[in-house]
Amino acid sequence: MFLTDTLTKTSLSDRLGRVIPLTNGINLARQSISGLLVAKSDLFFFVVVSLIWFLLGVLIFGYTEKKVRREGTLNFY
Repeated sequence: MFLTDTLTKTSLSDRLGRVIPLTNGINLARQSISGLLVAKSDLFFFVVVSLIWFLLGVLIFGYTEKKVRREGTLNFY
């Protein structure tokens, strides 16, 4: 709620919102639906941030999967 423009925006929430793909995607979709032009730089930034989050998720998942297999604790999750 604080980062998706549901509540009042501050400069900190605006900066944090740009690195959260959902928030940035909503803002880009709003601009597009409103008939405003979406800057290529904003779209490029959105794609890059989304790829970073995706790769981070894959790395964390791989790490935890190896740890669970090594410890034999798969049934606990």
